[in-house]
Amino acid sequence: MANKVCFTGFDPFMGDSPELCDLCSSRPPIFKYQCSNSREREQCEYLLGFCCQPCTQRLLDQLQQSESREWAEEESALNADESDVKEFHRRRVAAFGIK
Repeated sequence: MANKVCFTGFDPFMGDSPELCDLCSSRPPIFKYQCSNSREREQCEYLLGFCCQPCTQRLLDQLQQSESREWAEEESALNADESDVKEFHRRRVAAFGIK
């Protein structure tokens, strides 16, 4: 299962939306979020809640870091198999700005 983060807007006057972000408890939420992350298929964690803009950015940063690690692991595995990884490496550097 791939890691994912989904954001949606919400009406603060409808439903049970909180007055403060579920993650930091310091700012009003502006998005409803759903996250799932899994290193193994059997261990999948789901998070649901409401978040403010800084926490939205933090969730996206965590997803980007996770994806960057997975791409690096994939490149390393392909390299160990003596596969040609030049194009994969080029795309990884272009996407994540790392070497």
